[in-house]
Amino acid sequence: MKVFAPSRAVETSPAVSPVDGKIVFASSREGYMNIYVCDAGGSNVKQLTFTKAINTAPCWSPNGYQIAFTSDRNGTPQIYCMDADGANVRRLTFEGNYQDSPAWSPKGDRIAYMSMGNNGFNIWTIHPDGTNAVQVTKNQGNNEYPSWSPDGKHIIFSSKKGNDCNIYTLRADGTNLQKLTNTGNAKMPDWSTN
Repeated sequence: MKVFAPSRAVETSPAVSPVDGKIVFASSREGYMNIYVCDAGGSNVKQLTFTKAINTAPCWSPNGYQIAFTSDRNGTPQIYCMDADGANVRRLTFEGNYQDSPAWSPKGDRIAYMSMGNNGFNIWTIHPDGTNAVQVTKNQGNNEYPSWSPDGKHIIFSSKKGNDCNIYTLRADGTNLQKLTNTGNAKMPDWSTN
């Protein structure tokens, strides 16, 4: 194990570029939580966002040209997208008061995320241009931390009901919901690419 971004700040949400191995992450190293990128070895650190808001949960597009992330720069956490160099920042979500945990589909045509509604969190997907937001999960509870299957046909996520949190999967269109775990303490799943 190697520390790739040494600092005394909060460093969180690292994601490796599928193209060149660069690492995007969130850090409070300059006082506010912003998005940074660095080489795989931790050198050449570059700040991408420059706000006094909380910017976190960055994830790469499959082609490595864009980064989706969460920011509360307009008052509530919403999903944003920017070019890999930090340019062309644009807000994607406008519905609801709390969106988080963006996850890019393997084809790059959809971004899954969790959105808070009247009945807790549910998983939604949206096009990278901010159009066609669709609620994928309908079950009660808090459905969080979506991750796409390598073929883009399924989404895996954790769902908390009461004190139990388990892993579920469903098709990207919201059908064929299946419970995968029964431990009651399974959280934050990620799909293997192998």
